[in-house]
Amino acid sequence: MNWRNVAVVSAAALLSFGCTASRVAQPGTSLDSEFVGSTPCTSLPRDFLKIPSNDACECIRWQLTLHAGDVAGSRGTYMLVTIHGMSETNGHGFFQGGTKTETTGQWGTTIGRRANPRAIVYQLQATDPHRSLSLVKIDENLLHPLTYDGQLIVGNDSWSYTLNRTPKQP
Repeated sequence: MNWRNVAVVSAAALLSFGCTASRVAQPGTSLDSEFVGSTPCTSLPRDFLKIPSNDACECIRWQLTLHAGDVAGSRGTYMLVTIHGMSETNGHGFFQGGTKTETTGQWGTTIGRRANPRAIVYQLQATDPHRSLSLVKIDENLLHPLTYDGQLIVGNDSWSYTLNRTPKQP
């Protein structure tokens, strides 16, 4: 074996080891993604967030962090922090500060939905096994919740349902 063959085999072994060693991402790495948005407080998000039907709720502010569990970004854990309530009159926040909710669990991706069989869909599964939420990836910066039958949820004249990626901090 000449020196070139040894160099090629050594480089291949190092690259192979490096790739396999870095398969799992730790929270706080560049593989994390954060999405934010404000949505109407309709039945589907109420169900997922366990907001009682008798609570006064007009709007929900979302902060969703997806922690990637693999380099491919096809599964992992998530943390969802929401504030819901009635909008403050002539203000930018919630009346009496709103109500904060934190939800955690696992997420994974699937391909396809009824309207677009090639779409990437993020499935959030809350720690409570009977609570899930699907979001379709519109592009690298936008996620949009889906109805239980796979359709885009339509917003109202005040809020849409689109969640926007926040810029990564240096």
